[in-house]
This record gives sequence, C-alpha cells and structure tokens, in this order.
Amino acid sequence: MPPGRRVEDKLPIGVFDSDDTLVGLIDVLREYRIKFEWWIGLMLVAPASRKVGLGRQIHVAFESYAFKCGTQRLLLAVLEKNTGAHRFWAKLGYRKVKDHPPKRYGFRVHACTEYEKTL
Repeated sequence: MPPGRRVEDKLPIGVFDSDDTLVGLIDVLREYRIKFEWWIGLMLVAPASRKVGLGRQIHVAFESYAFKCGTQRLLLAVLEKNTGAHRFWAKLGYRKVKDHPPKRYGFRVHACTEYEKTL
C-alpha cells in the first residue's frame, strides 16, 4: 500500500468461471492520488483463459462499475519490457501519460510507463 492509504481503499475483484475456478483478478486502489481516480495495480488472467477475450470482458465490466461509482479516470503502470501489456491497454483506449525511470522493485530494477483512460 502507498503511504497514507488503508487496506479499505483497495478493491480486489476475483473472476470465476462456471466451475467456480478463479480465472482472473483485478486489484484496484480507489481514489489514489486524487478523488475520482482509481489506480489498477494488477490485472491477471489465468494462462488457460488467455487469448479468448476474457481480459477485455473483465475490463469492460470493471470500467462500467467504476463509472457508476463516480470514477472519472483510471490509471495504471506497465513494466517497460511487458510489450503484450502495452498493446493490451492501448487497445482498450488507454493513452500513455509518461515514462518512469528505472526503479528497484524487490530484487529487480524496472522502468515503467504510466497510462490513463478518462471515463
């Protein structure tokens, strides 16, 4: 959690298939930085459920929910080397905000790009 944020500010959402198997998740920090902005910290789709449009479906449903909650902008960051994620978010209408210089995350150093989408 970023400094000054509480666990209650997080919104973890699990996505389950018809057999109640977890196939995806999206983890969000509500009103991060400023009011009416939500930060997508993580979105994952199980490998066996990829390449069938599930990620897009999860995002469309999430975006609708966020909008109904009064969110005006969604933000996220993608690691520089994750070219597939850069393409995925761009196809969903996110635009690049800025590049962040390399920073240590645990034992690794990564540069990342911040994206936004206005709702």
